[in-house]
Amino acid sequence: DELRHKYPNTYSYFKLYRKELNDRMDSRKKISELDRPWFSLNRPGLFRMKDEIKIMTPCVTHKNNFSLDEENHLWVVGTNYGIFLKNPNYKLILGILNSSLIEFYLKNKAPVKAGGFYQYMGNILKDIPIKLPSTAQEKEIEGKIIDTVDEILALAKKGGGQIKIKDEFNKLIKQSLATKLIKSPLIEKISISSDKISELRKDKNKLFINLTDFIEVKDDIVIAYLRKFLRINELEDENTDIQKIFRELPIPISKKDIEIILEQCKEIEREVDTTPSKITKLEEKLNKMVIQLYQMEQYEELISNFVKDSENAR
Repeated sequence: DELRHKYPNTYSYFKLYRKELNDRMDSRKKISELDRPWFSLNRPGLFRMKDEIKIMTPCVTHKNNFSLDEENHLWVVGTNYGIFLKNPNYKLILGILNSSLIEFYLKNKAPVKAGGFYQYMGNILKDIPIKLPSTAQEKEIEGKIIDTVDEILALAKKGGGQIKIKDEFNKLIKQSLATKLIKSPLIEKISISSDKISELRKDKNKLFINLTDFIEVKDDIVIAYLRKFLRINELEDENTDIQKIFRELPIPISKKDIEIILEQCKEIEREVDTTPSKITKLEEKLNKMVIQLYQMEQYEELISNFVKDSENAR
């Protein structure tokens, strides 16, 4: 009645598909067999959970992948679990959950699936032993754990892999004085008749994008730029409307701007390349602090070897 009176158009539309809605499957049974209204949502979860800070984890995983959702982007549903805290100290708990100690605990409790994956079920997650600092020494460790988690989160956000490189590279182009390739004073000729980029090959002052099609340039730096643009924007093997791609491809007007962009791009790539190793070192530091917090130093080697072996078994 509420649906029909408050949202008559939606109700009328739903009614057109009443049979299909009744025949939807949930846990191998139709909605009609589950004694639920034909218009009901499938496992909607609690909507309020989307708008709360939470720690998320996949149910099936090869390692601890707990992540912090501070901006309410993620949805708790199906095999994506959310952890909501009464204590607002999310970063301490995040650090503990992602430590080798808790990974050791979970992998000794969780069922092993195909391919070396583990099933972190809700009844296992809820029993994770959490050590809340009480002494002055423990609170000092807590502060160091939170600082380390902050560093890891900042690096992860800053790194961003290929997406980060792509975004930053294209941002540099937008910030420069750029034009379309067909209007660039640095281009002699664009000869494209086919519809596929199959290779990027330099021949004198030409960049071939397949056996016959090429862009002829006035300076080698332009070829370096075009190669970089196509690689970063994942257009190397493109086979749809490449004539449009090259007509609209943005390029800085001056050779000097191109040189600056390519040099800055190198710095971004170097930074991204070193991010994983920096995060690994911080994670190792975090593992030691959590083990110290739990006073499990005598088992540190056992825990470390177990976690490494479980990773190598995949």
